[in-house]
Amino acid sequence: MSLLTPTLLATARAVVVALLAVLAALAAGGFLRGLSTRALRTVFATTAVVFFTPTMLAGYGWLPTVAHWPSGSVAREIFYGAMLWVRFTPVAALALWLANPGPGSSARHCAKLAGVGGGRWWRRELGAAPWLAAGVVFLCVFQEFDLATSWGIRTWTVGLFDAQIGGLSLNESLQLAMPALAVELAVIIPLLCVLRHLRPRIREKTHESRAGCLLPLVHVFAGPALFLFGPACFVLGLGLGGFAAWMENFTLVGELAHSLLLAFVCALLSWLIATNVKRNMALALAVPGLLGPLLLSLFTLAITQPLGAVGRSVLPLVAVLTLQLLPLALLLRVLIRLGTADTALHIARSSGARPVLWSLSHGPAAGAVLLLFGMAYGDFTASALLAPPQFTTVFVRIFNLMHYGQSAVLSASLFIAVAAPLLACWLTHRALRAYFARRAH
Repeated sequence: MSLLTPTLLATARAVVVALLAVLAALAAGGFLRGLSTRALRTVFATTAVVFFTPTMLAGYGWLPTVAHWPSGSVAREIFYGAMLWVRFTPVAALALWLANPGPGSSARHCAKLAGVGGGRWWRRELGAAPWLAAGVVFLCVFQEFDLATSWGIRTWTVGLFDAQIGGLSLNESLQLAMPALAVELAVIIPLLCVLRHLRPRIREKTHESRAGCLLPLVHVFAGPALFLFGPACFVLGLGLGGFAAWMENFTLVGELAHSLLLAFVCALLSWLIATNVKRNMALALAVPGLLGPLLLSLFTLAITQPLGAVGRSVLPLVAVLTLQLLPLALLLRVLIRLGTADTALHIARSSGARPVLWSLSHGPAAGAVLLLFGMAYGDFTASALLAPPQFTTVFVRIFNLMHYGQSAVLSASLFIAVAAPLLACWLTHRALRAYFARRAH
């Protein structure tokens, strides 16, 4: 058995999606730089909803549509690639916004006066930022599993996961993973080199035409529609008759509690680590998470299996999910630092201005932990491979039930499983705001 062909197919798919995502992000860059701070936050927050929504919702919701196309057909592949493009283009836009690539409006004006501005000049002004964004998107697409396994897409993640779950020995599974590991390292090592030598540039405000707003608006509206509202409406409609049965038996309540507890612990641990490490250590700690949940889980299995009771406990799963969240936690930490005025924060702390301190520090940190919580809650791969039998999580259970087809009770269970963390995040945020508001008086 070999996964070389699925790995090559996944590599080609990831290259195409990454290039298209970066081109779209570059086209939208001028428009995004011209937005106000509030509008920019709204755009990124709206698209972030897509990224933090469990992908099993879209996988389940669009399954009847995908099933109309034969397995391995061009139509199914194009639909899958388009969904990945919609999902991960905001990641490319965020990477470009953080790196702040040129040229700005002033540089373009000077180039026009000087009679330059060809392709070489543009590549020099853009710097390494497009390659950074492309590398990040490539890893996201190359490691994607949830949609691929729901829709029967041929890729290395599905083949490797099925082989491991199907009883293949761990050593043989690791050997199958070597081509994918080589591809990931070929991207991760240059990516870390670029990040290490990347220096912040002065962010220039632009006043350009709104003609470039089409792509951002497409992702602002199409992303939530394709990954959240559309599938949620389908699941809700199919599951209307199953909510009564769910309330009678409280199906999957134990698994739901496991997922919520696991997500909270791992989100908190990853945020604590991200806020207490230096730059070089942060880059080193980000490497395991960049490998993706499947490879990271297999390597963790190889390390922890000889440890007896420890290997059979929930600790390996907690460790893997924490490491998996670390790159995102570090990115959120960078975003918060970029958006916080150090002088204002120092004055707020010195004067004991608690409402200001909440707005500048505690509020963004709480929001970051909630985002990490949502990301950890939607995990399937690591939980399926590492969770002990007594700690089954909700999406592992739902995925196993999906093999028997779509039903009203299963649809109701999936809707509740997706709605539970959203409700938990909203209630937590409201409680934190009320707590700090009360302490401010």
